[in-house]
Amino acid sequence: MNNIKKIISITAIAALCVCSMAIADEKAAPTADDYLGRWVDLNGIRHIDIRPRDEGDGYIANVTMDTFDGENYGYDIWGYGCVYDGESRTLKSFSRITGVGKSEAEGEEEITGIDHDFSGAQFFFDEAGSLVWSDETMGLDDGMVFHPEETYTGVPVEAAAFEGSWQCDRAIADIVWEEEGFRVNISWGSSAWENTEWEYSCFYHSEDNTLVSMPFGIRTEYVYDDNGEQVSAKEVYRDGCAAFSRDADGCLVWKDEKENAGNGMRFVKTSGPDDPEQWLPDAFIPMF
Repeated sequence: MNNIKKIISITAIAALCVCSMAIADEKAAPTADDYLGRWVDLNGIRHIDIRPRDEGDGYIANVTMDTFDGENYGYDIWGYGCVYDGESRTLKSFSRITGVGKSEAEGEEEITGIDHDFSGAQFFFDEAGSLVWSDETMGLDDGMVFHPEETYTGVPVEAAAFEGSWQCDRAIADIVWEEEGFRVNISWGSSAWENTEWEYSCFYHSEDNTLVSMPFGIRTEYVYDDNGEQVSAKEVYRDGCAAFSRDADGCLVWKDEKENAGNGMRFVKTSGPDDPEQWLPDAFIPMF
């Protein structure tokens, strides 16, 4: 009889543990309220604002991406009407509005080129508690993750090793963080009298561990006299595009999409931070 009581007691305790674990998992699972607020990507150039719809049930998720064409600041915007799916615990969109915004000097904003359509996009949390935005119909499903804005600490820790100066023969690449992304300047002197420079505004792509430029990279050719004084400066183009990665040896690789100028070049770091020891800022704490 005692053995039977022990078995019953052990079974009851096990059942309570299973029940407690289920309750804990239920508490840990994201709710609709967990999506509300302002989120920012690793680069600080994309933001997601999620709030309840004024019209009633559902939510509005506005995604904006800061842009700069070399002269003017602006942004691209995607506005989604969403519902919360309790089974998958995700926000699923049923409509989408896209447009282009321009930031005016006096702080006023104007959105043009507005297009209304339907969408199968969704927002969900990954295992680390980061918010993921996925819109496959627009090719926006490449691993972009977002953190609560209050945890944003500036330069992505994962990308810190890109900062600094790099050299390959006569070419020097300087990479700096400028609050809303990375600035990459490459200076290549073909002789004492001629020098070519490339300038890119880049964002960090976490999935591939690369810096990817906006499509308005500038190439400029400079000519100097025997005294080192600048004689001329010719802008060749301002629609360049490039990506920067690091190979197995830690060297910087420049992939120039415009004219393949970086073919075969491997830049060695001459100054700047080493590889980070951690992959997330100290301020970021997983939500779930």
